[in-house]
Amino acid sequence: MHLQMGMSVTDIQDGPVPTVLLGDDTTLRSSWVMDARPLGLPQAHSLCQHFMGWEVEIPTDCLGDSVVELMDFQPVTDGLHFLCVLPYGAHNALIESTWMSPYAHSPDYESELRHYLQSRYGLTSYKRAYQEQGCLDLQATPLVYLVTDGSYKRLSLGRAAGTLRSSTVFAFLKTIADAKRIAQCFANLLLAAVRVPPYRRDWLDMWMDKIFCDGLMADWSRAPEFFLAMFKGVATNTLVAFLTGRPNIM
Repeated sequence: MHLQMGMSVTDIQDGPVPTVLLGDDTTLRSSWVMDARPLGLPQAHSLCQHFMGWEVEIPTDCLGDSVVELMDFQPVTDGLHFLCVLPYGAHNALIESTWMSPYAHSPDYESELRHYLQSRYGLTSYKRAYQEQGCLDLQATPLVYLVTDGSYKRLSLGRAAGTLRSSTVFAFLKTIADAKRIAQCFANLLLAAVRVPPYRRDWLDMWMDKIFCDGLMADWSRAPEFFLAMFKGVATNTLVAFLTGRPNIM
């Protein structure tokens, strides 16, 4: 195995032995290509989850290290806004400001995080040890490559394959499960004999996601109301099954 860091892929050319073009004008050739590159920028009206998180180190024990704050909803009308607090210990935690809104919306993360740390915990002095930021397109169309009989095989992985759950933005469990599925397809077979079907999401999963996202896009002002009603009116076991991608109709 050869790991090459800091390199971009500019193109993948099909062929009996495909060629991967790299950003430094060099090439790689392989009988299998597994592609986890992003699907491109969202459209301005696309439903996205925007977020920025700070890992902070604080001098006092005011966060508490036994409770995770998953969704502290904020009063807004232009999307769904909540903050998450993931404590690592008594003096450090990840504080994340998250929005579900159209791609064109540009949150003011710096002000949101500073205000939350001060208003919720009384913190004005802290060290920012790490920062993460991203924007996930919740309506992106997965990139599916057809299974062929030739020697060239190409697979999408992760979010590019469709493992991201648009209503919850959870992808980790599905991504890991799909990686295991692909590995099992290669187990104990000659490379030329391997056939790997593309990732397919459960139809019930997709149907419920569409209803939920259509509702959010139809009336942003009611987005917090939808989430609060779901948490209040749905049994815990049912809600966890929905959030983790294990829904059923019972």
